[in-house]
Amino acid sequence: MELNSKKKCCLLGLTLLLAGVAASCAKNAGSDVAATVDGEKIYRADVERYFQNQTSGSNQPLSDEQATGLRLSILENLIENQILMHRAGKLGLLASDEEVDRRQKKYDRLIPTRNLRKGCRSENSRLTTLSARSAVR
Repeated sequence: MELNSKKKCCLLGLTLLLAGVAASCAKNAGSDVAATVDGEKIYRADVERYFQNQTSGSNQPLSDEQATGLRLSILENLIENQILMHRAGKLGLLASDEEVDRRQKKYDRLIPTRNLRKGCRSENSRLTTLSARSAVR
């Protein structure tokens, strides 16, 4: 029974966190920042890009409730990722920018230039670049 109450407590905490984020988003409706984690901003445009990427192949449109739930889930994942990156940085587990650049250049040599240019022209190029740099780290 104790494990069940811990799950309920965690679920309640997560619900309160998401409610706080949602309230913050509603309060700052004119702002383009969805959340701020350790001083790092998570932009609404990034959440929307991830949302569009996840729903673009779907034949059935999502209900408003489903779309809101998916957006909150994406935001939660981005927040968790930012927290993990911050913790990794404090522990000295993150690669330096120079190491990331060196590794990215290595991968760039392996990818045909035509495909790389095509990917950079896409509307999600900022997201792709950020995702690639995060994956290398």
